[in-house]
Amino acid sequence: MTWTTALTAWSWHPAPIAAMLAFGLWYALRVRKLRRAGGTWPASRIVWCYSGLGSYALVTVTSIGAYQNVLFSVRAIQVVTLLMITPQFLAHALPARLARDTATPATRARCSRILHSAAMRAVTHPLIGVLVLLGVPIALYGSGWYEAGLRSHWTSELTQAALLIAGAHYFWTRLQRDPVPKLYPHVVSVGLTFAEVALDVIVPIALLMSGSLVAADYYLALNGAGGLPPDTDQTTGAAVLWGLGDLALVPFLILSMQQLRRRDKEHAAEIDAQLDQYQRAEQRRQNPTATAAETAGTAAELPATMRPWWEDDPNVAAHFRWTQQKPPQDG
Repeated sequence: MTWTTALTAWSWHPAPIAAMLAFGLWYALRVRKLRRAGGTWPASRIVWCYSGLGSYALVTVTSIGAYQNVLFSVRAIQVVTLLMITPQFLAHALPARLARDTATPATRARCSRILHSAAMRAVTHPLIGVLVLLGVPIALYGSGWYEAGLRSHWTSELTQAALLIAGAHYFWTRLQRDPVPKLYPHVVSVGLTFAEVALDVIVPIALLMSGSLVAADYYLALNGAGGLPPDTDQTTGAAVLWGLGDLALVPFLILSMQQLRRRDKEHAAEIDAQLDQYQRAEQRRQNPTATAAETAGTAAELPATMRPWWEDDPNVAAHFRWTQQKPPQDG
């Protein structure tokens, strides 16, 4: 593949084009419906949506789509994009929330029952998402699935759909910004993302160290039509799977850590508010005639004889080891 063919070769397959146009049109119409009803929808989500569709078009309609059956490395770019980049962009567009906010009350109630069912909670467990994200590439490159996609157009289309569904499942349940069956702590998401960065090297390392070609008969029959020897092409593709896969997870990891930090701040603010509430209640108990302005003081304004509430609460005191020893009694 030369620079000229990279810029001029296009793949006009109807299925990806129709899917892209249908989703883009649906999203635009739903946003317009929501805004006409008086709702708001940030422009950033619209940008995420069409950036995701743009990444999908990049690997299915351009020269990447045209050469996906010629070069192993080009198909590797498509695999990573459809599994980890396009679904991540679309997840930030919050399509499920948009559908919910523009649905009729009856449809919303029916979908809510399905969403919060036991089956949905089971299939959206974080560990299921991790297994799917790691398992799909292993199954693709470790079986005859990959070569079947090279030899059959419809198998190739179904493979692309499977990659998109696996990625959408993962990022939808892990971002937790769209409606989900159950919310999990962000610390779980951060920990699992670190694990995925470490484990997604399984397929690239296997390709680099196997000493054999994936779909060898198919690629050898092309006689170097793509301009690279098959072994060099596979090595390049393994590097793409490794490097691009890790890079695709970096923004998600950063976002997960930001969400974790934001949640910690919110939790700290909630605790401060509870402490203030207990403090005012204790002041009112000690001085029932005090006005609201007088009870709004700080802990430093409490009488010296007044003990903070947490020293008298046995659960809190034991947890923080603040229980003080009682003074000895006379006699």
